[in-house]
Amino acid sequence: MSGCTHFLWFHDIIKVSYQCFSVQCVCLMMTYSRSLWSCSYLQDTIPFFLRFWYYPGVMSKFCCSLYFQILLIQTRQQIGEVWLSEFSCMAFRQRSQHHQCGTCMRHRALIRALGGHSAARAAQQKLYHTHLRHQYCDRLVYWKMRADSRDSFVPVVTMVTDGMDQSKFCLPRHEAMRSKDFGSFIRPKLHISAIIAHGWHVIFQISPPDLPKDSNASIELISHSLTVLQKQGANLRDLHVNIQSDNTCRECKNSPMIRYLSSLVSSRTIRSAALNCLRSGHSHEDIDQVFGQLATFMLRSKDLQDPTDVKRCIQAFLDKAKLFEKERRVVIIDQTRDWKLDLMFGMFEPIV
Repeated sequence: MSGCTHFLWFHDIIKVSYQCFSVQCVCLMMTYSRSLWSCSYLQDTIPFFLRFWYYPGVMSKFCCSLYFQILLIQTRQQIGEVWLSEFSCMAFRQRSQHHQCGTCMRHRALIRALGGHSAARAAQQKLYHTHLRHQYCDRLVYWKMRADSRDSFVPVVTMVTDGMDQSKFCLPRHEAMRSKDFGSFIRPKLHISAIIAHGWHVIFQISPPDLPKDSNASIELISHSLTVLQKQGANLRDLHVNIQSDNTCRECKNSPMIRYLSSLVSSRTIRSAALNCLRSGHSHEDIDQVFGQLATFMLRSKDLQDPTDVKRCIQAFLDKAKLFEKERRVVIIDQTRDWKLDLMFGMFEPIV
C-alpha cells in the first residue's frame, strides 16, 4: 500500500442505482490525476448503452449534496477519483432534459449577484448547501424504505409510481410519418405509467389519450399492484405499504388517494400505509432511470401502429432490462372506476 494513500469514509453517500441496487460503500482513496476530474471524461469513455444515469446535475453539485465524514483528505478532487474508479459506468443527465428546482435556481442567482459582498455570499452559500443536504436526507429515507421492501424478513413494501413523457408514445410510428405530407397530422399520445413494488414486481400501464391521468388512474394502478402482490404470496394484512410518488396533486398527492389508503387500513386489508413525495425539482429517482432506458430501447422500434404493439415493445424491454424484480408485466387499461364515488359509499368492508 502506497504511503500517499488516503482513506475517505463515506456515510450514506453515493447511493446509486447500479443494476437497481442501492450501493453504500466505503472507498479507498489513492493518488489522482487532475484530468480525471472532468465529467467529459465519463461521457467520452463509457459507451451510451452501458451507462447508468444519475439524477441531473454536475459533479460539484453532487459533492455539495453529500453528507459525509472525511478523514485525511485535503481536496475535493479526490472524490472524482473514487467516482471514476468505482462508478465509471455512471453519468449525469443533461440539465436541459429536466426542470430545475426553483429554490436551487434562486440560491445560485443570489450567490452570483452577491459577488462583491463576501459575508452575504457566504451566508447564501450556507443556505444553499443546507437545502441540498435536506433534499439528500429525503432521498436517504426513500432508499431506506426501498431496502426494507427488498428484505423478505421485513413486513414492508415500498411502491414508487410515476408517469412517462407522452411525446415519446405518439401513434402511429412509422418511417413514412417522417414525410412532410404527414407533418400536419395530429397523432394520439398514449399515457404510460409504471409502478415498482421493490422486491416484488414491475407493472407498466398503457392507457388511451382520452382517459384522464388523474387520481383514479393512479389508484387503479396501485390496486392492481396490491392484487398482484397478494397473488405472489404476500400477506397484505401484515404489510406496511409505502407509496412514493411524484410531487404533484394530479396523481397521488390529493385527498382521493388519502381516502383510499385510509379505507384500506380501516378495512384491515393492510396494516398501515404512508404516502411520501420528494421535494419538487429533486424527485428524479430509480423509476425515472427505467423510463430513460425504455425511451432508448424504443428508438429501435420503427413500426408501432396501436397500443398492442407498444405493449409488446415494453414487454420486450422488461424481459431484457437489468431490474431487481423478477415479475414484470404490461397491462392496457381503457377505463377506470370513479374511486371518489366508491369511497364515499364505503366500498371497503372490514375483514373479520
